[in-house]
Amino acid sequence: MLNLYIQLCLLFKKEIRIPQDIALVSMEEGIGFDLLHSPVTSLKKPLSGMALKAANMIWTEVKNAGKGKYKRQVNITPELIVRKSCGTL
Repeated sequence: MLNLYIQLCLLFKKEIRIPQDIALVSMEEGIGFDLLHSPVTSLKKPLSGMALKAANMIWTEVKNAGKGKYKRQVNITPELIVRKSCGTL
């Protein structure tokens, strides 16, 4: 959140307006994003779904005594939270 605040301050100093001059999207949901002058569009990670998948993968490895043959890649789709910073509202 602090990094975003610093970036917003720099844009303000350069008189770059959000969303009129530039669209802004954050890769993570932050506390207070909806309270900013131009509420920030963000991606919300499904933390409970990620935790469940990780727990299941660990449990499977424990049951197989760590002899799993394959490395796993899990894709979890985040939720796009559209707010005014991307200029669509």
